[in-house]
Amino acid sequence: MTSEPQQEIIAYLLGSFWLCVPCARGRDDFKDLRPARRADLMPVYTYRCDQCRKSIA
Repeated sequence: MTSEPQQEIIAYLLGSFWLCVPCARGRDDFKDLRPARRADLMPVYTYRCDQCRKSIA
């Protein structure tokens, strides 16, 4: 079974801070973070991880 690209978790939210998946998984409070799927993001904005500054596509 393949997952749809729009439903793939590509980032996590901590309040108003965006975290890429690797940075989020490395946190002690990972279970408290809110997942964001590709469909949740607006294509006109550029999203960056607030921890490592890597682009979130």
